[in-house]
Amino acid sequence: MAIDPNEGESAVKAITHKDRRSQQNGRGRGGKGAGQYNPQKRPQGNRSSIRKPVLALCKVTRADGAVEVTETLKAALLEAERANEPVDGGLLGMAAAQAGRLGLKDLLATLCAYSWPRLNSCGGREVAELAAAASKCGCDDERFFYFVATYCSQNPNAFTCLRDVALVAAALTRKLDSQVNLGAAFHGLSTVALHHLRGTLTGQPIRDIAEFFYSLMNVLGLPNNASLCAADMVSEVILAIASA
Repeated sequence: MAIDPNEGESAVKAITHKDRRSQQNGRGRGGKGAGQYNPQKRPQGNRSSIRKPVLALCKVTRADGAVEVTETLKAALLEAERANEPVDGGLLGMAAAQAGRLGLKDLLATLCAYSWPRLNSCGGREVAELAAAASKCGCDDERFFYFVATYCSQNPNAFTCLRDVALVAAALTRKLDSQVNLGAAFHGLSTVALHHLRGTLTGQPIRDIAEFFYSLMNVLGLPNNASLCAADMVSEVILAIASA
């Protein structure tokens, strides 16, 4: 299947029950249910097609100097998809973060189109980087954000620091007027945020606490999130933030 970043703006409406069952049965580094990709075992010594162009992209300092490497990376993503290569979530996160810094919206659209069925092979940090960069550059791939929200609701413990929780929460609040299930996503994010807020090793940066609190309040204000407002978990998070 060729990557088409402009396809299906209303794709969330078209997700079938079969898609949902496939999503729930997925397995990967990110846990179950975050995507539908089932990679084949990589032959020994075989490197990812996207590794070289991603590393080249990370050396670029200006958007006008990224034209050639952007096209090379797009072609590499197509090759990786064609060959059904195992996903390197770290490389996807690096590419997304750099594309976001350079404002490469077209490249981010391609990264989102490649990533959404493969999120279960990514860690929380990579998902947060992808979502944050896509949101920053105004990418509007409903399928991508649908599966990001699903990842948050089903695999919240993949976000191993409050910074990643705050990043993905801020990205999802850009979808307040969409059909993405933000209530379920923020219930999961609140669960892991509470774990980090109660951590005894180090204090949490005030920036991360403030960003997550702002995003949570925006979602709680939605009329269809009454169950989230009534959740004990959310009350505990707010109390933990107040005492942080």
